[in-house]
Amino acid sequence: MNKEKWEAAKTARELKENQLNWLDSILLTDDPFDVETHASLVNQIKGEIVDLNFIIDERKEFLFNWKTGGWNSVWAVYKEEAITAALKMSNTLKPDPDSFRISTPSDYDACLRSFY
Repeated sequence: MNKEKWEAAKTARELKENQLNWLDSILLTDDPFDVETHASLVNQIKGEIVDLNFIIDERKEFLFNWKTGGWNSVWAVYKEEAITAALKMSNTLKPDPDSFRISTPSDYDACLRSFY
């Protein structure tokens, strides 16, 4: 996921929350409205919000290499956030932006084997 997709997911979540508020406001009026339809729509939208929350809040471990050699990891939602976090880790070491990747068990194990 990149920052643009993350922003889009946040916008979609906000729209879904607005839909819920609108549906709830319908129940407060005197207009006839099918309660079962309302409940069905509310449950559907709530499910979509849960899915969007997972996308927005899910942090991943990113592995990266330092330009001078060695590696490290950082937790972030998307690659750009990981690069920003890595830049803050050291004043002397600089991360290689092209080396950032989502950690996999085999990649992480390979990095750990470099210590032995």
